[in-house]
Amino acid sequence: MKINLNIISIVKRYISIRNASIGKPFTQGVVGLKGNPNLNRTLSYPLNIFMNFNAAEYSELSEGDIAYLRAQYKQYVKNRREIKIMEVLQNSAAQAMEESLNKKFGKGQYIVIGIGRSLSSILKVLGYRIGEENTKSISMSNARRFIQAEFEISPNKKGKNLTLKYKNSIVEKENLREFLKYLNKKGLSREYIKKCGKKVILTDYCISGDSLKGATKLLEDPNIWGKNENVTAIDFKDIVENKTIKVNRLPLNGMIKPEEYYEELFEQLFKGDFKDLSTVKPAYSLEDASDVHLDDLYTGFRLMHFKLLDNVMRQKNGFIA
Repeated sequence: MKINLNIISIVKRYISIRNASIGKPFTQGVVGLKGNPNLNRTLSYPLNIFMNFNAAEYSELSEGDIAYLRAQYKQYVKNRREIKIMEVLQNSAAQAMEESLNKKFGKGQYIVIGIGRSLSSILKVLGYRIGEENTKSISMSNARRFIQAEFEISPNKKGKNLTLKYKNSIVEKENLREFLKYLNKKGLSREYIKKCGKKVILTDYCISGDSLKGATKLLEDPNIWGKNENVTAIDFKDIVENKTIKVNRLPLNGMIKPEEYYEELFEQLFKGDFKDLSTVKPAYSLEDASDVHLDDLYTGFRLMHFKLLDNVMRQKNGFIA
């Protein structure tokens, strides 16, 4: 009988990581997914190919690497139902968004931009489904401050830095020029928003709705995007709770009862459970807006990102995630 040396290699690597990780469960943090920071990254070699967790990077993995990472993820989530539920919720939320937005705006006719960290990982999954160029997350925290006071945007004395100044506010100024550079780097320039030919949807998980209103007000300022008819703000809850969506069609994998789905999803969003998987950092000042270096995340977070990507790739190939 001919022995497949590639399979032997996979098994050896799996045994190595299993021996290194068994007995070292995730520490329980806000999301219950914190990996062991002392785990040797070299033991997770296939993960090292991922810098951005996109389809292009995934395509560089061998079948053996994919099988190995699936086995590693399975080992990590063993007996940790709450982590598996997080995976299921993000998969299902992205599918619900796609179904709802396709019905409202038409397939391929919209771009979704999330404000802050709450929806970032869900939008990452949505991007795998509708095209990664069609979903973005913007680093922004406490955006309600933009509606709590009137503001004006003006250059400093030397005309080098645009600053956002508030009236009747304890906040004195913020550097707008750096924020504009950040938007341009993400492909969200004023010109692009105006000429993209698609509906631009700003969204956030809203409790009061003030953060989404504040972010919309800021982005609609003439010094940033200006007002555009193709830009609209929609509460995430209003997208996924569209009455045309039948929850029992979502890929819940038996982990959650359909009647409990929205309650569980919104509870985890309210608690901020997905924030540690975010692709953007918190930014309480405009000049601090920046993205996360996903290759620096704990192994546990990286495994979750791999699994979310792998689920969609398997579905596209006709398999059940």
